[in-house]
Amino acid sequence: MDDKVIAPESGMDNAEKQAQAQLDSIIQMIAALRTARSDEEREAAHTSIEDDPLSVEVRGDWHVPGSEGAKPSEFMILLCTGGPAVRIRGKLDRYSEPEKPRVNIKTGLHLGGHCRA
Repeated sequence: MDDKVIAPESGMDNAEKQAQAQLDSIIQMIAALRTARSDEEREAAHTSIEDDPLSVEVRGDWHVPGSEGAKPSEFMILLCTGGPAVRIRGKLDRYSEPEKPRVNIKTGLHLGGHCRA
């Protein structure tokens, strides 16, 4: 169950096709947000982006229990489960903003298969 980073223009098997479909969906949602002409269109596009992932999770570094200032340092956005699972993972900067996100696919996960895109 190794992570595989998607490379554009590579030979696409089923897992890579699913990952590409997820990326295409994200591109379409961002385009809808950028081209929205009214508050209603902008709100609908924003809601679509927020509702698309199956989950958004963060985790932090090792720290003393109960200590102040323990902040998340990594994030994961789960887009699709099953064979394959598609997710975006990365580090969070000191302001908890995503840094160097990477699209990963896992072909060995069988969680019932669910995608929204």
